[in-house]
Amino acid sequence: MDNNYVVYSFNKVKKMMHQFVDQQIKSFDIHDLVPAYGDILTALYINEGQLKMNQISELVGKDKSTITVLVNKLADRGYVEKEKSKLDKRVTYIRLSKKAYSLENEFHTITSNVRNVAFKGFSDEEAKQFMEYLHRMHDNFEENL
Repeated sequence: MDNNYVVYSFNKVKKMMHQFVDQQIKSFDIHDLVPAYGDILTALYINEGQLKMNQISELVGKDKSTITVLVNKLADRGYVEKEKSKLDKRVTYIRLSKKAYSLENEFHTITSNVRNVAFKGFSDEEAKQFMEYLHRMHDNFEENL
């Protein structure tokens, strides 16, 4: 890969990761989830199972309209439940359902498998540095937007 084409390189890796995640999901005989839902489920799993819609959007880094479509699909499939705030009707809470919790172990296994493949051949220090570099890149772009 040519070091001058950062976006191209990231997109190629992202495509391969999504294919790997899709393969992993199917290996657990789960047929109603796709990799695009992973970020939302991750955000919910690591935040006690409930977040506001705008919090998910912020954590995942996608606009609210995209998150709304994905959350609606997850709700239709029974993985999340939506509830309007009693105090502010503009606020919607998204909560993991029993179905989502029943797949939490599989989800964490898939996450671990992705990490293992992504960092195969990396030392622990290299993996840590790589993640630090990614965070620094994120911060660089955030500063310039």
